[in-house]
Amino acid sequence: MRDLLQNLSSLVDQLNPFSLGNRIIYFTWLALYSFTLVATWRSRHPWLRLVCLVTSQLFSIGVLISWSLAILLAYTYWLASALLVVAVAGSTFYLFRGK
Repeated sequence: MRDLLQNLSSLVDQLNPFSLGNRIIYFTWLALYSFTLVATWRSRHPWLRLVCLVTSQLFSIGVLISWSLAILLAYTYWLASALLVVAVAGSTFYLFRGK
């Protein structure tokens, strides 16, 4: 009976849009997307642009999490999302400042 309740609990956790796993996936995607966006724009090397494009496509929204879930998380955690984008974009601008 305990195993059945644990399985049911894990199923409910997966369906919860605000579960820890969904938030980790969302913020990881947001950081990678921000980095690859700025790196692709600022990079001088074509091979690095290709790597950033492939990375962005691998972690693309719609593959890992749905659009509706991403919009819901972005709306709920708008301040954390904005701060993450600013921090990642700013550090990427610093890393690729030679252009």
